[in-house]
Amino acid sequence: MQAADNALAVTRSKASLLAIVFLAAAFVWPALLNGQAFFFADTPTYVKGAAAGVARFFSGESRWLDTEKAAPPRAEGTFAGTSGDLEGPTSSPEEKGVLAGRSVFYGAFVLFSSEAASLWATVLLQAALAALTVMTVVNAMLGQSAKLDLLRNPVFWVVLVGGTSLPFFSSFLMPDVFAGLAILAAAALLCDPRPTLRRTLVWLTVTAFATLFHTSHILILAGMLIVFVMYDMVARRGLTGSLAPRYIVFLLAILIGVAGEFAFKHAVERATGVPPIRPPFLTARLAADGHGADWARNHCPAANYAICNFAPVLGKGRMDNFMWSVDPKIGVFMLADQATRRAMSQEDLSFAIAVFTEYPVRVLVSSAKNFVSQLASFGLEEFNYSAVEEERYRLKLPQADYSDLLKTKAASATFPAQAFVQIQFAVLLASSVLIVILLIGSRRFVAHHILRLGGFVLTGILMNALVCGVLSTPHDRYQARTVWLIPLLAALLYHSVREYKSRRQDTSIDPRH
Repeated sequence: MQAADNALAVTRSKASLLAIVFLAAAFVWPALLNGQAFFFADTPTYVKGAAAGVARFFSGESRWLDTEKAAPPRAEGTFAGTSGDLEGPTSSPEEKGVLAGRSVFYGAFVLFSSEAASLWATVLLQAALAALTVMTVVNAMLGQSAKLDLLRNPVFWVVLVGGTSLPFFSSFLMPDVFAGLAILAAAALLCDPRPTLRRTLVWLTVTAFATLFHTSHILILAGMLIVFVMYDMVARRGLTGSLAPRYIVFLLAILIGVAGEFAFKHAVERATGVPPIRPPFLTARLAADGHGADWARNHCPAANYAICNFAPVLGKGRMDNFMWSVDPKIGVFMLADQATRRAMSQEDLSFAIAVFTEYPVRVLVSSAKNFVSQLASFGLEEFNYSAVEEERYRLKLPQADYSDLLKTKAASATFPAQAFVQIQFAVLLASSVLIVILLIGSRRFVAHHILRLGGFVLTGILMNALVCGVLSTPHDRYQARTVWLIPLLAALLYHSVREYKSRRQDTSIDPRH
């Protein structure tokens, strides 16, 4: 009997390992279809920041640092705009103007994996972490029969791989994929009915990577932590038993991200003598919404804020225009000198408080609108390149990578992103309907830890929309990076109900435990 149990355990482990390998390979299909991993305008900034740090502190060399010296010639028929159109975010140690917000840790992740092998190694690593996280959650949340039922269900594989945004963000050279993975891992950490050290380490690793790779992930997880603690303090009357250690692990992941921010700040100060400049996102958001512009016109120049130098153009463009445009009719931050940028950064919170104090209702209403707008925006517009973006890549990417880029579907704007948006919308709608049906008709058959996981994951999705929509400009990719969690939740709920109903004759089963 013991030998049979051991053999069964080995078989189950092999099945889970094969599922992870299959998913990791399947999650890069958008990159395979495109012919290359997908770039974003910020990708070179991430990698160059890491490469510059390696070069400064370890005397290393990188092909990513040679791009400024000799960009390849412009392809015939492509964009021929001015340098102002292509400036983009700059982060210069030489000018003592290093910008915070583009994680050097994610840059190092891309740099080292691409230098060791190629950019394909980067997306394969992202896909492997995504597959590991998903399968670890499936193993933890479902009983053995339900898990095997799900793994044998071809609909699950087709939907997850072909009907959600997860493969797209696994194939994307940006830290966005870690937002959804962190939400899922953090929720699972607090909902695992039979926690093990191995699963806990997986979820800690994923959430720690997320917090190191982007500041927004720290804010999302911190918001989730506050909501979860409040819920458990009320529902369970305290964080007792097994919950307290889990919250400590959750908090540790957030603190790792915070420590990474301080380490980056210290390294920049050591290298340049001054701390990095954090872009004034609050000021930009309020200016774009009009409240900051009205405040400045009423109180400048007497208020003596650095933003007062740009009062005439405030509110004439989007938040992205305020931050990154070099058009003097709508741009602010990129047109300012380093001293003014630093002053805007230091005055960001003070200016936001002043504006909110004068226009509290207006600020709250616009924030709510931005939140709703972000919640409803989950397209894939970033997976085809504009002419401006392609020219920026010519100037910023290593020549070999740019040459490969020119051969891709995204470069010719022929990647069928819109068709996949329609598929994903249909999957998302069907999954949402299924969840509602299961909760209305079969809620008593759903295990408590599955319901808890669903509530916590949905909280994370809402927190993502809140952080990105209110503190930044609503963009498709911000919400698209998390909505793949809805179909996964639907699958977990469905197979949990199937498992219970198949064993309902056993009166010893309690669906709440």
